[in-house]
Amino acid sequence: MDVLLDTCGCPRARYLLLIYIFVLKAAADCPKPEGSTNTVLTDEALLLNAFPEGTKVSFECANGHDKEKGSEFITCIDGKWSELDLTCKRKDCGQPEPQPNMRFDISAGTLFGDQIRAICDKGYEIRGPSYMTCYNSGWSRKPRCEMVTCEKPTEVINGSCSWNSKDDPQYGEKLHFSCNEGYTLVGKPSIVCIETGEYDSPPPKCEVVTCEKPTEVINGRSSWNSEDDPQYGEIINFSCNEGYTLVGKSSIVCSETGDYDSQPPKCEADCPKPEGSTNTVLTDEALLLNAFPEGTKVSFECANGHDKEKGSEFITCIDGKWSELDLTCKRKDCGQPEPQPNMRFDISAGTLFGDQIRAICDKGYEIRGPSYVTCYNSGWGKKPRCEMVTCEKPTEVINGRSSWNSEDDPKYGEIINFSCNEGYTLVGKATIVCSKTGEYDSPPPKCEVVTCEKPTEVINGRSSWNSEDDPQYGEIINFSCNEGYTLVGNATIVCSETGEYDSQPPKCEADCPKPEGSTNTVLTDEALLLNAFPEGTKVSFECANGYVKEKGSEFITCIDGKWSEPDLTCKRKDCGQPEPQPNMRFDISAGTLFGDQIRAICDKGYELKGPRYMSCYNSGWGRKPRCEMVTCEKPTEVINGSCSWNSEDDPQYREIINFSCNEGYTLVGKSSIVCSETGEYDSPPPKCEEQTEEAEYNKNIASLMVVVGVIFVAVTVCGTGVIFHRLKKRGSYDIKEDLKRELLPFQNL
Repeated sequence: MDVLLDTCGCPRARYLLLIYIFVLKAAADCPKPEGSTNTVLTDEALLLNAFPEGTKVSFECANGHDKEKGSEFITCIDGKWSELDLTCKRKDCGQPEPQPNMRFDISAGTLFGDQIRAICDKGYEIRGPSYMTCYNSGWSRKPRCEMVTCEKPTEVINGSCSWNSKDDPQYGEKLHFSCNEGYTLVGKPSIVCIETGEYDSPPPKCEVVTCEKPTEVINGRSSWNSEDDPQYGEIINFSCNEGYTLVGKSSIVCSETGDYDSQPPKCEADCPKPEGSTNTVLTDEALLLNAFPEGTKVSFECANGHDKEKGSEFITCIDGKWSELDLTCKRKDCGQPEPQPNMRFDISAGTLFGDQIRAICDKGYEIRGPSYVTCYNSGWGKKPRCEMVTCEKPTEVINGRSSWNSEDDPKYGEIINFSCNEGYTLVGKATIVCSKTGEYDSPPPKCEVVTCEKPTEVINGRSSWNSEDDPQYGEIINFSCNEGYTLVGNATIVCSETGEYDSQPPKCEADCPKPEGSTNTVLTDEALLLNAFPEGTKVSFECANGYVKEKGSEFITCIDGKWSEPDLTCKRKDCGQPEPQPNMRFDISAGTLFGDQIRAICDKGYELKGPRYMSCYNSGWGRKPRCEMVTCEKPTEVINGSCSWNSEDDPQYREIINFSCNEGYTLVGKSSIVCSETGEYDSPPPKCEEQTEEAEYNKNIASLMVVVGVIFVAVTVCGTGVIFHRLKKRGSYDIKEDLKRELLPFQNL
């Protein structure tokens, strides 16, 4: 800058030059363009590191999206990108294929990423995942619906059941019960297997026929004074105290049904029959009373599914009215369900009477039975079970075999190996694994027949092979020489199981000795096939593998049994600069000639897949590696907060994940983290902690620091303007001391 300032002829020119330098420094390229939710940069555009004026880059639709309309290109104009006109829409998987006894809830949509729910018909339960996802390739694995079954009923003591099959009853099947002579059925005579996998009522019992002891006749009496219940045929007589009237028959008989031939009579008084509430009911003893005279005390109990919390169960008839009931009942708590193999329970909905909890299977297992378990008065209802996921048995490998010889289907994680018969080669992966989805990780391989390359032409001879196809495993080829030539080698060669012949093809040789090449020259293939070299034979040399011709003739001639002097000169082949690869550069400091090795280096944010070094071969550079973008592990769930990452895939290099906390919690750590080139995040994920006064104070301090920073920038800009004003006022820009003092911060621009 000193030279520029000293060589300017006038103060005005120097002043304009300073302004021009600052304008040039402020100019910048366009920033790296970013896609939207459903558009991404093409691979070609991603490889660019700078975007000067006029640069044109292209976008394409993201995975799971198809182009709808618009142009894929944008252009850098005046440091800004033109508007992207490309519109993409999500792929539509359409209606799923119908399944027996199943329907699908597609209310959430059938586009890429949407999930639909499989719902079984009444009496059927689901096998497999309840939800199917629309992927780029179509719908994911479908579940199936199987008929619900109930457990076989236990043996009825002193009775019999109509069910005599070894299988469990299915949904809708009815079971009938009957008792032996002298016994009566306690419960429903028929029960039905319902859609929950349970019966509509408990199985009945057979008890000896008795009638209940008659209840005490209030304001009256009966003839029954035994502690035992009356049996069939016994007679009980009733009478009332003075001042009360008998309502009903004065004698009742215990019948064969276990009931009396008529209701016991009553000695009626004043109080009405009491009633229970929502969660309280009269006890059985109280329900049997038909009259409630003065002083009568009856009891209540908690309704089905409820337990006593506090208070008295009794009320009393006083002056024709009942006293207030003090009994309080609460819902029964079934507590934690009994642990099941490979299963856990979601009890977030509660464990009280009537609540339902959800059964969830471990990875590699699928549910059998209802997904939800209900809390009944007797405890938790029928529990499902988790069975290991299975894959279909692999199909038979033609001309080969697999390691699976069981009649059962392979289970999750089981490995199947494949091999081919002699003379056949394996096309595909030799090992496949049953995955958690019930599919294999790759398709089964195939066995294809081995072939050898067609034999080359025999100079001064012939072979028996005249087909356009390559010889297959086991096929034989015969050779013979023309008159005056001798066969050197085997007259017969066979195509072996390795795809090579069991021996080299023979040659037909003549008079001159076989010529030999030098360090960097070899006989051509045509010359190598000769077995005899008579007078006048001309053979040619060529540069050895990895060498190219520099000068001289390739030919020598057989004269008087000797070869003329070879004149061919060869030099090492130069592979030159390797073909550019996405996100990769090459270190060619070791050279690019035949035999040299160069090193592949990936750009920041990418990692190498394949060999690190490439060798220069005769055919060019060897196998090239590739650079794949670095990924980080998906962030863990934020307790009392949320993060912006909702994809099943791992975040890639430079992708940003934002965090926020629920109301009442404050973020401890950075609110945004970035996936770095090392495969780690630039900082640990933050936490959400309950807000305190100290946290609020720190938040206010942070806000104050932002305000101070803005004021500092404003002061710096104003100070720069004052410096220029002072220099202009002095009228001289060519004094180095002034420049060094006033413009010191700008001389390195």
